[in-house]
Amino acid sequence: MFDNGVSNNLSSIKKSPNPKARYNLANASTRIFTRIIDIILSTLFCVIIACVILLTDTAFKGDFKSFVVSEPWRYFLFGFFCFVSNFAYFILFPYKFNGQTIGMKLFKIATINLIFTHWLTNLIKKELFLWLLMSFVNLVLSFTLFLIGILDSPIAANSLIKELINFNYDSTYKPISAIFSSLYGVCGLIFILIFFSTVLNSKRPAIHDKFSNTVVVKLVDVSKTDSSYDNLNNKKKMSTRNYKLPGGIIDSANDEISSI
Repeated sequence: MFDNGVSNNLSSIKKSPNPKARYNLANASTRIFTRIIDIILSTLFCVIIACVILLTDTAFKGDFKSFVVSEPWRYFLFGFFCFVSNFAYFILFPYKFNGQTIGMKLFKIATINLIFTHWLTNLIKKELFLWLLMSFVNLVLSFTLFLIGILDSPIAANSLIKELINFNYDSTYKPISAIFSSLYGVCGLIFILIFFSTVLNSKRPAIHDKFSNTVVVKLVDVSKTDSSYDNLNNKKKMSTRNYKLPGGIIDSANDEISSI
């Protein structure tokens, strides 16, 4: 649980007149469902980019089975814009809008910074192993397809894509296929590790939170229902009795104990 003002972005998330506003850490299920929505949205953006860039190729005749990209530069353009789209969604959007993606806004949670500097750097570290590493691998793959399409043929570039999808490495680019398959496998294992870390650390910082010096909080002010705060306020409001004066009367033994 964190008081408001812990980070440089929390104060603008929810301006509360209560100076003792407190927020619980988000539970695992909320974080997972939020991430699913964000992945769906980011994937949708990439699909739109693919339709705009790849399907405008002159070789596309409406048949996906026999379609081969005839202009290899389209591979790199697609990879580049997908990388930019994901970087904007997962890094720049939360940086600008108080630590929240669209999915986080729907579930009313936010990422906050535990230190007062390097907010953008910590966002990048937080997303590094969730999507940034895989997006970088995709960018390198798109550039590789571009080079193969230029230096060899568009058909060879298309064959490399099929090998990666079918896990069938029979072409002259078998080493390249194996390298990218290994990279995607490592990304998948890291993602699984982070998933289980999030599940096992519900309402606590997961492994990537600790790495990035951030936490994810539920934007519900719990200070009014916090028993510790209530007890503290009650003690402050309790009348002070001077037992040295004659006639100092207490209501009960419990009253005496609590007032000491």
